[in-house]
Amino acid sequence: MTLPLLPLLALLLAGLMLPAQAQAQAVQVTAVTLHPDRARVTVQEEIRLQAGQGQVRLEDLPADLDPDSLHVSARGPRGLRILAVETRRLQGDTLTHPGARALFEEIQGLKTRRRALEDRIRAQRIQLDLIQRMGPGGDPGIPPGEWPRAWETVAAGAAAALKAIREAEAQQGDLDRRIQRLEERLSTWQHSGRERTQARIHYQAPEAGDAVFTATYTVDGAGWEPVYEARLNTADGALELLQRARVRQGTGQDWNGVHLTLTTAHAAAGAVPEPVPWYLDALPAPRELAGRGPARSEAPVLASRAREADATLEQTAFTTRFRVPGTVTLPSDNRPYRYLLTRHSLQAKLRARAVPALLPRAHLQAQAPFDGETPLPAGPLALFQDDALVRQERLEAVRPGDELELDFGSDDRIGITYRRERDLRGQEGHLRPRHTLRREHRIRVENGHDFAMPVVILDRLPVPRDERIQVEPGAGTTPPTRRDVDGRPGVVAWDLEIPPGEARTLHFDYTISWPADLPGIRGLGH
Repeated sequence: MTLPLLPLLALLLAGLMLPAQAQAQAVQVTAVTLHPDRARVTVQEEIRLQAGQGQVRLEDLPADLDPDSLHVSARGPRGLRILAVETRRLQGDTLTHPGARALFEEIQGLKTRRRALEDRIRAQRIQLDLIQRMGPGGDPGIPPGEWPRAWETVAAGAAAALKAIREAEAQQGDLDRRIQRLEERLSTWQHSGRERTQARIHYQAPEAGDAVFTATYTVDGAGWEPVYEARLNTADGALELLQRARVRQGTGQDWNGVHLTLTTAHAAAGAVPEPVPWYLDALPAPRELAGRGPARSEAPVLASRAREADATLEQTAFTTRFRVPGTVTLPSDNRPYRYLLTRHSLQAKLRARAVPALLPRAHLQAQAPFDGETPLPAGPLALFQDDALVRQERLEAVRPGDELELDFGSDDRIGITYRRERDLRGQEGHLRPRHTLRREHRIRVENGHDFAMPVVILDRLPVPRDERIQVEPGAGTTPPTRRDVDGRPGVVAWDLEIPPGEARTLHFDYTISWPADLPGIRGLGH
């Protein structure tokens, strides 16, 4: 049966006037700009559009996407216009994500293996119980002369059963630990799995054709921090400082084959505070305070191996950006990944440094001016001496031109002996008697290297904060090279250059005196 021509044309015209149906697209992340505390994500999709008005749905966007940050652009048929963009928060199943589903299936397989081990242990315990009941004492039909052989058979059977039980229990423990680790990883999907964001792009196209939609948005749950390695070659003083990025992301959306850029820009932490007037008032006389509550302050409170590829450095007036080479894949599982950002080859001066009064051991230090183009933010630092990890500490922020002083652990070839040879208390004067405390120290420093070694020895003179207390260096004191080192009162330093196999002895003497009528001095116990 054929339809009449006029009704058929009417149906076709009506179809052309209806809005185009929505097209659902599971987005593919193409680029990410990662801040220390968030991510700016770019997705791009190629879509075949129908003529007229329609919708494009971008599915499986992160649940924590900031809707106000979503920006959409498009390239397509002439006259294509974006009419509106809306976002919807949708509920979902945790296991809809392929990564979560794979973890779930692996956990179920391990639990099945664990149940099989439980069955094996149960069977071995039944066998062990049967062996015990079938022993010579449990079977009166065995002649006493056969008991020794029966005992050996029972013992061998029991030992085999007990060994099988121990092995099965050990495998159970291993499976339990693996299951726990996988369940912890699966738990990272729970939030993003329950919810997701859908973006609906309303468009108008005068004609059908291919289009490319690009969407960018900001999402929490991702970030990076700088980590450093300092590698010292003690043979020639070459110091290589590597800056890496430790990246994590748990946005609920995998990043597969994306172009990754790292930036030092932080999210705004609030506006600059406005100062308020700070008033000073004289305290009222004591009688005016009677009957009043406690006073309140008006003042505000103030506070030879494969070489890793470096990232491409881009610097602006205020921030630094690193483009990681190639493309990277980062699953949304919060596991840390490391990428090399920059490497700095420096020439270091080596020296030994010690504070014998506190620790009679020298540490190897490397000093080098930092000649990088951009500042280094603070971060964890691992120190390697001749490819061996010796220390881990924190590198404070470094600016171009700053002097790096890195501690590479104990230098066992520098021998130090610290001895207090005299600690005498006395009194002097008759009209105005004064108590005295005289202390004498000897510091011996020996260079066990086969080359001359600079050595810095630090100690401290007592610093009186009362004019009645006096501190006088002894006449036999070896004059310090520096006093009040690094602005610390009383800290003195001896800068030595000790030839190979030789030693130096320092004398450090002082006398403390105070009036006899002074009740006492705090701090003499040092």
